Amino acid sequence: MNATERKIVVFGLGVLFAAVHILGLAGAMGANFAEGRNDFAAFYLGARLATTGDLYDAEKQHESQKAQFGYYMPAVTFIRLPFYALLLKPLASLEYRTAWRVFLLLNVLCAVWFFRRFLWGDHAAFLLGASFLPAYAALANGQDVWLVAALWSAAMVLESRGRDFAAGAVISLCAIKPHLFVFVPLVVLLQRRWRLLAGAATGGLALLLLCFLAEGPGWVEQWVATVSDARVHPRLEVMPTLRNLADMAGWPGWTYWMLSGLAGLIVAFLSLRSSKIEPGLAAALAGGLAVSVHAYLPDAVLLLPAFALLRRQGLRGVPLWSWGLLLSPVPWLLWLWGRPGSALFSVFVLGAMGALLMWRPRESEAEFYRAGPPA
Repeated sequence: MNATERKIVVFGLGVLFAAVHILGLAGAMGANFAEGRNDFAAFYLGARLATTGDLYDAEKQHESQKAQFGYYMPAVTFIRLPFYALLLKPLASLEYRTAWRVFLLLNVLCAVWFFRRFLWGDHAAFLLGASFLPAYAALANGQDVWLVAALWSAAMVLESRGRDFAAGAVISLCAIKPHLFVFVPLVVLLQRRWRLLAGAATGGLALLLLCFLAEGPGWVEQWVATVSDARVHPRLEVMPTLRNLADMAGWPGWTYWMLSGLAGLIVAFLSLRSSKIEPGLAAALAGGLAVSVHAYLPDAVLLLPAFALLRRQGLRGVPLWSWGLLLSPVPWLLWLWGRPGSALFSVFVLGAMGALLMWRPRESEAEFYRAGPPA
């Protein structure tokens, strides 16, 4: 079989995997997907309420959901920072179902761009990504993780070209989901990437200014009250996180913080050991998912750009197999099983992070982000 034939076979298998997942999710969700009865409702209503001073008024959002769907979803309220509602404001001018389709298309395009730019050409990586249930769950649930993954990946392209300030500015937009990037500043600081830090700080300050311009000085207290409401963090038992693991095992509360600290130590060690930023950043993305207090299966999409970062430095050996296992169907099949399987997802994440301690990246700069993966 020549190279062209292999590419056709790999592409066909990828399409087959995608079709199986799409049909399975479509059957499970029914009309909810077509009507956008999912997390997108929070984004749309947040866009409508932006600049009104009522951005975090859950009752108004629930009333709007009743008018749209005939019922409301208690956990589906706008919990993001105000700048994001402002950026989504154009969607508010569209009818709900039209806005949902535009939003879905944007995320699909982000996913296609990522697969084409970073996974196509490496047959194993492409098939792992194509068979990765979170990649499809993120779209079906009306989430915006693919948008965030594309922003992050674009920042890494800029970083690979030496445009650190611009890369940092783009990374600041990942504050759309800030809880998943808690370890990234640690990596940048330990690597002493000051231009990257300056770009992120400048972008962050600009976004913070947008928050105050959109909602006035009272938004901070309202936002804190919103994210502190237990109703917006339902079903701990399905979170692929260390919180779920500690709760399922019946461990005392301090064990979650101990495990989170272990994840942070792995990130710090990888950042200090290598002159390259990729191992630390990849571990930071995986660790951010593991330690998050609010993360669900769609958020595992960020493991794909983490893997792409590691491929940039020639991941090999046991660490490569560990990450291959993490991205294989095994963890998400366990997640589908429910507890205790769902809690074990974070064990796979922590294991893949720990495996990186056994590997040193090559010091020569790869051309992966400039030319794409080798055929």
